[in-house]
Amino acid sequence: MVFSNGGLASIPFNEFEPYTWEEERERTTLTEEQRALPELILYSGQHLHYVMGDQGAFQYITTHYKIYLNSEEAIQRNNRIEIGMENLIDIVDIRARTFTSDGRILELDQESVREINDEDVHFSRLFAIEGIDIGSEIEFFFTVKSALTLFGSHGLQFLAPCLKSEFTLTAPFYMRFDLKPYNADLKVDTLSAPDSISHKFRLIATDLPELRIEPFSNPLAQLISVHYRFVETILFPDLFKFNWDEAGRHFYKLVYEKSGRERRALRRFLRSFNPEGSLEDKVSKIEHYLKDNITFDMRVQAMGINELDWVLENKTAGSGGMIRLFAATLDHFGIRHEIVISSDRFEHQFDPYFETWHSLREYLIYLPELEKFIAPDYFAFRNFLIPYGYTHTYGLFIRRFKTPAKETGIAYTNWIPPFEYRTSKDILHIEVQLEENLSKAIVKEKRSFSGYNSLWIQPFADLLSESELFEIVEELTQSTAVDAEIGEWEVLNKGVKWVNWEPLQINVNYSSASYIQRAGNNYLFKLGNLIGQQLELYVERERHLPVENDFLRGYERKITVHIPENMQIANLEDIAIKEYFDYLGERVFSFESSYSFQDNVLEVSIYEYYNTIEIGPEDFEGFRKVINAAADFNKVTLLLRNN
Repeated sequence: MVFSNGGLASIPFNEFEPYTWEEERERTTLTEEQRALPELILYSGQHLHYVMGDQGAFQYITTHYKIYLNSEEAIQRNNRIEIGMENLIDIVDIRARTFTSDGRILELDQESVREINDEDVHFSRLFAIEGIDIGSEIEFFFTVKSALTLFGSHGLQFLAPCLKSEFTLTAPFYMRFDLKPYNADLKVDTLSAPDSISHKFRLIATDLPELRIEPFSNPLAQLISVHYRFVETILFPDLFKFNWDEAGRHFYKLVYEKSGRERRALRRFLRSFNPEGSLEDKVSKIEHYLKDNITFDMRVQAMGINELDWVLENKTAGSGGMIRLFAATLDHFGIRHEIVISSDRFEHQFDPYFETWHSLREYLIYLPELEKFIAPDYFAFRNFLIPYGYTHTYGLFIRRFKTPAKETGIAYTNWIPPFEYRTSKDILHIEVQLEENLSKAIVKEKRSFSGYNSLWIQPFADLLSESELFEIVEELTQSTAVDAEIGEWEVLNKGVKWVNWEPLQINVNYSSASYIQRAGNNYLFKLGNLIGQQLELYVERERHLPVENDFLRGYERKITVHIPENMQIANLEDIAIKEYFDYLGERVFSFESSYSFQDNVLEVSIYEYYNTIEIGPEDFEGFRKVINAAADFNKVTLLLRNN
C-alpha cells in the first residue's frame, strides 16, 4: 500500500466523476472505403481514475468502444461482452446500444446482464448486444471499481483497423506517474482535471492499422500500446518507491527472510539429502529432489501461502513457495545464486529502461559460476532448461549484498540469452532397403529429440504404458508412411530426469509400400517423404511483422538407401538443395542437402538450423527460402530405371 490510514487522513481527497456518453447522437459517417471493411473500430477508450477518499484508495476503470460491423465473423466476435469479476469490487455502470443498418437504435436491457460462476469459467458478468445486423454500429461502455493497481499496460491496437484509440489516467496531483508508449511515436499530454485536485494524463492514437497475425512472429511485441507506472507521491517522498532498487530490496526480503519454524522444517526436509559431485551435478540433483518431492499448484499461489513449513508439510507450493524453497536449499548447501524476475516475452515485453513492476511476473534462479538458469516452478524443465519465452529478453537480477550490519538485495537488469541451436535438435537416421521387386521399402529409423524438441513427450514418457508408447511411435511413423507395418521398436531415455541431459530416442523398424510408385516400366521412390511433411511459407501479402522464432533449433538427417542392383537413379541432382541467409556477417539460417551414390547405395545428408531469434520484416524472404527448402526436399521423388 502507498498510504497508511494515518496518511490518508492528512491528504486532499478527490472524487470520481461518473463516465457517460453522448446521449443523442447519429451514426458515425464513414467513407465508401471504410464502409467496405468487414470491421472497423471507430473509437476505443480506456480511462483509469484513481480516487483517494475517506473509505480508502480505489481505482475506477472505464472501457468504451464504438465498432462498425460488416461481416458475420465480426458480429460473432462482438455480440457478447464478458466482464471478468476477478479482483473487482463492483461494476458501477454498463451501457450498450446498437445502431442498426435500417436506422433503429436498440438500448441494452439491464435485466439481460447475467452472472457466470462455475468451475470452468472465472466469475464474470455477461451481456449480449441485441439487434446487430450487417452494417450495424455498436457502442458500449462499462465502469468497474477495483482495488488500487499502480502499474499496468493497455493495448491501443486491435485485429481490426481503428480510427481513434484513447487512454487516460486521472489521479490526485500528488501521485506522480510515468507513461511510455511503444511501437508508435505518440505524445502523452498532461491536463488539469475539473476538480483542481487531480491531474490527467492522456494519449491519443489515430488511424491505426490492424495488428496482423503472421507466422513466426510475436504480435504482442509489436503492439502499439502504452505502459504506466506509479513513481512516488510528492507529499510523502520518503515512502516506498516502485523502482528497480526498491524491487531488489522487496523481493530479496520476500524470498530470503525465514522464521525459525521454517528453518527447522527445511533442516528436517534436507536431513537425508546430500547432493555430491561437481557444482553442476549438485545443482541438478537439488532441482530433481525439489521438483520430484514438491508439486507446483497455482491454487496455492492464489491463496498466497508461501511459508516453507506449510509447503514442506503439504508437499505443494505456488511460484512464491517454490522460489523460496529453491533459494533456501541452495543457501543450505552454500551454492551462490541470484534470483531473477522477468516476463514471458510472448505475454509482456520487459523494458529495462522503464522501471515498472508490471514486468516482474516470473521467477528464475541464476547460477553465476555456471552462467545457467533454473525455472523453479516448471516440473518438466530440468537440467538448466527454462521456458523459451523467458529467454531472449531482459530480467531483473537480484544479488545478495551483505555487511556486518545488514543483508539486502541489489537489483540490476541483464539479458537472458536463448539457448544455442545445438541444444534443441531433431536428429533422424534412416536406413532403407528397397526390395528387389520394388514392392515395398524396409526401413530402420532412429530418431532423437533434445532440448525444447523433446518436451512434447520425454518428461512424461516413463509414466506411459507400453500400449500408450506404441500409439505414439505408430503415430510418429505413420506421419511419414501411412501404411507402415511396425516391427521392433523402443523408446529410450524416458522421464523428466533426462530432459536437457540425454535426448529422447525413438527407434523403430517398419515396412511400407507408400514410398514406391510404379510409372510404366520405371519406378518413383518418394525420398522426401522419409523426413515427413515440412512447413511451407507462402507470401500472400507484404510481410509486416519481424520474424521471431520461439527458440533456436537444428535438424540433422542421414538417409541411406540400398537400391536393387538392376536399377539406376535418373535424377540424383534433385537431391542437392542449398539455401541460406546471412545476417550481420554471420550465417544464421541454413538448409543444405547433399548426396553420394556408389555401389547402388545412396547416402543423403541434410543439415538445417535456425541460429537467431529475431530478424526484421525486410529480411523475411531470406528466412522463408530456408524454411521452404525443407518443404522442397520433402517433394523430392527419384526416378528409378532398369539398367
